[in-house]
Amino acid sequence: MQAITVRFRGPTDYNGARLIARCDAGRLTAGWDYALNHEDNYVQAASALVRKLGWVDREWAHASLPGESAGYVFVPVFRREEGILSRIHRRLDGQEWSSDTLADIADDLRNAGLQVRDPA
Repeated sequence: MQAITVRFRGPTDYNGARLIARCDAGRLTAGWDYALNHEDNYVQAASALVRKLGWVDREWAHASLPGESAGYVFVPVFRREEGILSRIHRRLDGQEWSSDTLADIADDLRNAGLQVRDPA
């Protein structure tokens, strides 16, 4: 999973004040909304990138970065069990089950750090 950073860019002769939200998967520029407070502007920019990338099924936590006008970082919050259940649900819900379904679910559990032993 990727963290999102949001940084402020001040106005220029050509552009108004704006925020740049970015991660490895993409970036987005959002204009500064003077009707919102400081933190809410950063949240709005990160939320727009989350929607653009289709990552709306996750909860996000954020914190300010150290340094003068350094910005904010947003990270996905996963409760291990909920993440596993969501993956298994997506594999089963409305899908045609095959012989590979059980193996895929076992792989999901292993990737989440849970032990799934092979039959003896």
